[in-house]
Amino acid sequence: MKHKCLILILCLMLPSLDGGDCFAEQYYPLNEGRRWEYQTFQKDLGGAVTERFNWSRTALAPKILLDRKVVPLQYGSGTLKFIIEDDVGIGLYARQDITDTGPKFFQPTDYFLKYPRR
Repeated sequence: MKHKCLILILCLMLPSLDGGDCFAEQYYPLNEGRRWEYQTFQKDLGGAVTERFNWSRTALAPKILLDRKVVPLQYGSGTLKFIIEDDVGIGLYARQDITDTGPKFFQPTDYFLKYPRR
C-alpha cells in the first residue's frame, strides 16, 4: 500500500516539476507526423449499422498563432484544428475550415484535457 501511495504522489507532483508536459505526451501526444485513423459507424434504433465513417488527422509542425505555440492537426477533409498546451491543459485554440481565409479563434480556449490544479 505504501508503494501505491508513493506512485500516486509522484504522478501528481511530476507535472509541477516539468511544467505539465508529462500529461500531454502520455495522453495526447502532438509529435509532428503523428497520424490517427478512425473507423466509426452509426446504428439505427434496431441496432443495424446504417453508415460507416473513416476519418483521419495528422499532426503538422508547430507554429505560432497570436504569439502562442500551437500544433495544427489536419483532418482528412482539409480542416485544421490548432491545439494549444499551457499550464491549464490541452485545448482547441482555433479552427480553420478549407473555405476559411484564416483561423477562427476560440475565446476562451476550449480545453478538452485539464491538468490538476496546483
